[in-house]
Amino acid sequence: MKKNWDTIFLVAFLALVGLSAFEIMRPYLVVLLLAFIFSRFFGKYYSWLVKKLGGRRAWAAAGVCVMVFILLVVPLVIIVNMIINEAAQFIQLIGASNLEEKLNDFPQNRFLRDLNLDLETIIKSKEFLGSVKSAGNLLVGALKSTYKGAAHFIFMIFVMFFALYYFLKDGDRFIKRLMELSPLKDKQEQVLLHDFMAISKATLKGSLVIAIIQGFLTGLVLWLTGVPSAAFLGLVATIFAFLPVVGTSFVWAPAGVIMLVLGNVWQGLVIILFGIFVVSIIDNFLRPRLVGNESSLHPLLVFLSTLGGLALFGIAGFIIGPVVIVLFLSLLKIYQKEFKEELRKFNKN
Repeated sequence: MKKNWDTIFLVAFLALVGLSAFEIMRPYLVVLLLAFIFSRFFGKYYSWLVKKLGGRRAWAAAGVCVMVFILLVVPLVIIVNMIINEAAQFIQLIGASNLEEKLNDFPQNRFLRDLNLDLETIIKSKEFLGSVKSAGNLLVGALKSTYKGAAHFIFMIFVMFFALYYFLKDGDRFIKRLMELSPLKDKQEQVLLHDFMAISKATLKGSLVIAIIQGFLTGLVLWLTGVPSAAFLGLVATIFAFLPVVGTSFVWAPAGVIMLVLGNVWQGLVIILFGIFVVSIIDNFLRPRLVGNESSLHPLLVFLSTLGGLALFGIAGFIIGPVVIVLFLSLLKIYQKEFKEELRKFNKN
């Protein structure tokens, strides 16, 4: 009886301390998860550096951290600064009175009249202009909030790279220790780790790279056709490229239509045709080569998990959302396999 009470007290005390530890670590869970994913993703470069540096693990880990910083953080800072400036110009353009003056020439647009496209009422309506202004203000507000929180952002970047250094250097020991403490079987833990890394790599190699390419191409075609704030709209296209179905068409389709409405026929046609036949099909062309069969997550689950992840965790949610769903599905598979007979008997009743 005394042993049972000792066990209950130990478990309860462990749960209490564990909850306290979780609350302490909660502000850093997202960056720690990202650091772990990056450590696995760049693990082969770390191993290569360890060999080249004669087994100096600390120097190899520091070298990879520098490489990741140059590849990710430096371009991000440059792009964000450029986008903030263009975002202000974009809002000025949306709120400009001459936009409505230009739209007054709509009936003279022979191209649209020949196609019998009655878009005048929609485009000129206060509801349409108000919606565009609200969407623009929302996007710019989000960017400015990120920009104003620069001190917090820099601190989180420091925490992530600090964790990345030790995940590279001691990550295998951390995983081994967790596997020893876990009540799951070693094979089950290996399945979870494999699925976790598969969806993480698929998201980074597939979704992130493809979104950047699609956003860049969208911004490029908008810039070449004379659309103002092309860099800002390219960033917006990159964000929407993470969402299946919607994608970059959220940006290039309205831009093309507005150019047609303003009488810039060939520019509007180029934007729309380029969006349909180049930007939209890049996903189908590149994803099999970048990802292969690493991720088997259904597109509907990708869409919902990405939206939910972005809502809960911010920009990092595009990785965390799908990862959580994949781990949940993996646990369901383990449960189904372990209790196969019980489930079969239960379903027969």
